[in-house]
Amino acid sequence: MDDMKEFQQKMAEHRVEAATWNFKAAQEKEEKMLEYKNKLLEKFTELLAFDTSKMEAWAKAAHVRAVTNLSDQIWGGVGTGDAM
Repeated sequence: MDDMKEFQQKMAEHRVEAATWNFKAAQEKEEKMLEYKNKLLEKFTELLAFDTSKMEAWAKAAHVRAVTNLSDQIWGGVGTGDAM
């Protein structure tokens, strides 16, 4: 009888330990995602502030695509539900 209680106690401890590790892994993943999105947002802000008035047409078009791509990565595309 005591062996069964001891076994159940150890199993409960292992479940708690596994849940703790899963929680920590989820927190680290969220932190990495926020760090990544912050970097994207910094680059997005830089691109928005960039003076495109003297760019050739192809360069302006590339700039617009880059800004649009970053926007989609940060907030998700319009109607796609892809927000990170």
